[in-house]
Amino acid sequence: MNKTINSSPNITYFSLSQSIITLFISVMISFLCVFAAFIIWPDFLETNDAYSGALIFSILIITVSLLHYKKFKSDTLKVMGITKKLPYRDIFTYSLIIVICAEIFSQIFISDFAVKSNESIAKTELWEAIIFSVVLAPIAEEFIFRQLLFVPMISKIGVVLATILTSLIWASIHYDYPVMAQFSIFGAGLAYSYLRVKYKSILAPLIAHAVHNGIQIYLIFS
Repeated sequence: MNKTINSSPNITYFSLSQSIITLFISVMISFLCVFAAFIIWPDFLETNDAYSGALIFSILIITVSLLHYKKFKSDTLKVMGITKKLPYRDIFTYSLIIVICAEIFSQIFISDFAVKSNESIAKTELWEAIIFSVVLAPIAEEFIFRQLLFVPMISKIGVVLATILTSLIWASIHYDYPVMAQFSIFGAGLAYSYLRVKYKSILAPLIAHAVHNGIQIYLIFS
């Protein structure tokens, strides 16, 4: 059932149908968990609207990881390239380039939205911003979009189309954002997909995503 991508050797993955089914089941379980959390701790979702989505993703990633681990067992870390030695300095450099490009784009096209978004985040506690934006959100989103969906799509439609499609899906889930903000997210998705293929490890886009969000949080709270 498992296959290997010719253009990216040593990456084993679910079939696309398995990934979609796994993701669907995980989403359903996640929403049930969030619903239960809302009953037990209603104040959280009421006072932390900016991070309610991150809460859903954090629960989702735990569920997906467990299902993924059950499938791959002891090979899971190797499958995702987590055990691979990476040039972290190069990845950090790419991360800075992504941050700079995103900031320039933001200042030119979505400055008003960026200000409102930053003000919303600034109302939260610093530890909340770090946990959700720098830790949970990158882990969840990169695993889903640059591993669970992106990797099996490569054998079906090729690297280029898989990169574009998963980036579009990622941007589209931010449906409440302005169009230009979604375009910025789409661009980041292209960059993270490039890192996923280049280094054959989910850690590469995950680190870049975390650095991006971390710098934003630092600038907001400094």
